Amino acid sequence: MAYEMKIRGTEDEVKIRSPWAAALLPIITLGIYHLVWWYRINRELRDYGKAKGYDLGQNPTNSVLALFPAKSDLFGAYGIGLFAGFFGYFLVLIILVGVSKNFDIDYFLDGRRKKVAPDSFIPEYVSPATHSMDAQGGAND
Repeated sequence: MAYEMKIRGTEDEVKIRSPWAAALLPIITLGIYHLVWWYRINRELRDYGKAKGYDLGQNPTNSVLALFPAKSDLFGAYGIGLFAGFFGYFLVLIILVGVSKNFDIDYFLDGRRKKVAPDSFIPEYVSPATHSMDAQGGAND
């Protein structure tokens, strides 16, 4: 389990991670956790460098992209994976909304649900989902 520590003299925090998690999670998540881990450690190094006055990197995203050199097969595979993942997720969402009894195409426009059938019961403590945050109050009230 990771635990957080504050960098002395700043408000920034770093996580002390288990080496077992860093070794096993990339295998379980098919390499996705490695990218997340690489980004996070580079962000923490950047924050530590700022706190101590050293240049340990400016943009952690560039560190992740450096793992995939341009014009290489790995970069192409990464791009294809991002494309397939995004549109695969979107396709599954369209299918689930299509077969749902509670949602229709308006869900994609503004998050509205279908009108409730007259014989349905909605408990009093459930608020309607079709209001703006500032019109009827929000989570910070």
